[in-house]
Amino acid sequence: MELSLGMVLLLLGLIIIILIALAAIVFLIWLVWDLIKSIKTTIEVDSLKSGINAPDALAAYIGKIGETITDLTPKGVVHVDGEYWKALSIDGNKISKESQISVIEAQGMVLKVRKI
Repeated sequence: MELSLGMVLLLLGLIIIILIALAAIVFLIWLVWDLIKSIKTTIEVDSLKSGINAPDALAAYIGKIGETITDLTPKGVVHVDGEYWKALSIDGNKISKESQISVIEAQGMVLKVRKI
């Protein structure tokens, strides 16, 4: 069977339309994915800004005694006043797990601590 020029052009046109449709679908999937990531980031940032972790509330932790949950090398996790916090050894030295610590400073979402 011999293909005429009209048939070849019709097939090429269909192929181009299919490729454009696929590109549009990929673009829409990317757009929705990016929107979901943006919404998730906004929710996380809003939750960090609200209530208990506000800077003025963090000042209440200064001077409190707690315990290291992980080794602080110099970063790790501590338990202070019934809550778990990211922590940083204020002098940069390692503080072993299950050591008693005192909160010296609060910076952002991190408590700076010293071994007692």
